[in-house]
Amino acid sequence: MTPVKVAELRRMKELSEFDEVELRALAAAMTEGNYTDGEQLVRKGDRADGLFIILSGSVDISVVNDGTRQVVATLQVGESFGHLALVEDHRRRADVEAVGDVRAAMLSRRAFDLLYWKANPTSQRFQVWVARQLARDGRRVTDTLYRVLQDLAAGGDSLNAAASLREVTLPM
Repeated sequence: MTPVKVAELRRMKELSEFDEVELRALAAAMTEGNYTDGEQLVRKGDRADGLFIILSGSVDISVVNDGTRQVVATLQVGESFGHLALVEDHRRRADVEAVGDVRAAMLSRRAFDLLYWKANPTSQRFQVWVARQLARDGRRVTDTLYRVLQDLAAGGDSLNAAASLREVTLPM
């Protein structure tokens, strides 16, 4: 793994609000990985340990349903995945595989924690707490929707599906 260049982060739309000092700090905390066609960046079930930003190439995000691999999203240059890994300990929910040659920047949870706590710890502690709550709420909603969709795909009762959905409250 090699360090990430500030110039590459500067081109990322998601990071357009970061100033030069913030981009330098972020680049210093990240590492760059190179992946070949078909190589997995993450595997479903692995411990989620960081955020990835695609620097070149593209990746497929896929899940296996009934023994068949289904691509649920394709991410291109400048897009990212793994945000929840920065604030919550969990397992990966999908496989992410390189399509052609891919370069990706990775910010580990540990590097994020070190970077994040360097400034005002009190306000940041509160922000992380809120983010973790939102992550848990989002995961609960996602898990319920996933279960309902699986039940419906297997011929389940739509009334039971509606009842399950009513039990879920979206985070506000």
